[in-house]
Amino acid sequence: FVSNVTHELRTPLVAMQKAVEILVDKKGPPLTDMQQNFIGIIHRNLQHLTRLVEDLLDIAKIESGKMRLKFVPGRLDKLIENACDSLSTWARSKNITLEKEVDKSLPEITMDSVRITQVLNNLIGNAIKFTPAGGKITVLGGWGEKDSLKVTVADTGVGISKDDLPKLFG
Repeated sequence: FVSNVTHELRTPLVAMQKAVEILVDKKGPPLTDMQQNFIGIIHRNLQHLTRLVEDLLDIAKIESGKMRLKFVPGRLDKLIENACDSLSTWARSKNITLEKEVDKSLPEITMDSVRITQVLNNLIGNAIKFTPAGGKITVLGGWGEKDSLKVTVADTGVGISKDDLPKLFG
């Protein structure tokens, strides 16, 4: 059921996204400042809705045992930069400072870049969602323990209650 519903939701979402992207990229007719602001809001919310639909589809895949990871060489620093760049407009719209500090010496690694991007978007998106106006989010990418790579997302939001911490990665 979830798989069918998400599939049916994707078609109109893609159509709306393509139309909005034409306006965002200024390939369509000129827009007033107010119209550009509204298109920006629509664009951000369509991206968020698309991510939610993709998350539902992923849950269906995980539950059915059909989730497949695609490991390819990639750069974690680039994924962090792209995630921060794609969410920066949302952060600015809430008057939140989004900073990134990424170690440029990080090596290319073998990873599923789509899933890593999904995790980064979820972590940074949640930080934006729960950080009040005037707050700050810092995304750090660097070396962890024993030659591992580490990403940290810190914010000045309300945090997660101690009761909910055990449920975090459930």
